Amino acid sequence: MHQLQLLSRIQPANIMASILTRPVFCVLLTSLLVAITMATPIPQKSRNISPEDEAVFIALDATNALLADPKLVDQIKKDVKLIRSENKDVSKTLNNGRKALGKLEVETDSAAALEKINKSKYGPATSAPSTEPNSTATIISFSKKYNPEVLSRELASIGVSAEPIWLSGPDYGDIEYDVEEKSYTFREGTENCKPNCTENSFWTFKVENGKSVLTGRHATDIPIERVPVHSS
Repeated sequence: MHQLQLLSRIQPANIMASILTRPVFCVLLTSLLVAITMATPIPQKSRNISPEDEAVFIALDATNALLADPKLVDQIKKDVKLIRSENKDVSKTLNNGRKALGKLEVETDSAAALEKINKSKYGPATSAPSTEPNSTATIISFSKKYNPEVLSRELASIGVSAEPIWLSGPDYGDIEYDVEEKSYTFREGTENCKPNCTENSFWTFKVENGKSVLTGRHATDIPIERVPVHSS
């Protein structure tokens, strides 16, 4: 009777707390969580660029200007959307950019470099340590989406040595615009290439009267260009 009275005084919450804190239960719970985590698919990398930035990349590549013409960017954005929607073969082709817009990497004397930049017409800019493992470089970020190649050359004229930053990620091909011909070239990438394909296929288009016009389809044995793996 005395034992029954003692058992009746034990609250259910206390019993549960006792079970949860036992080492054996903790080990079992940890194992279960690990199993669930391992069974959960890890999402693959995908497009991480806005249509606006994609159009800026295409415009800068086409004109080699320091800054993209807003009207050209707007036109490219509309044309690319139209071409993708009307042509299944290139519906997943993207231009994710090869080098970071409005960012450069400085290896030495970053404080002096930032001071010169902020006193020039290219400022304002800010700096932060590179997130790359074992890197001592500093990343300079500008307030405008400058063409990194052109910006690097122009900063050299004011005594600043800074290099473009390669972008890494899945290869969804490339999109180029020819200003003189007013035509677009869509090149396939490894992420949207058909199974077991070995060709570097590309399609050319023009936009006329609100419709996309396929002007050519080509394939060569030139391997798809791979860029250095480096992120900002």
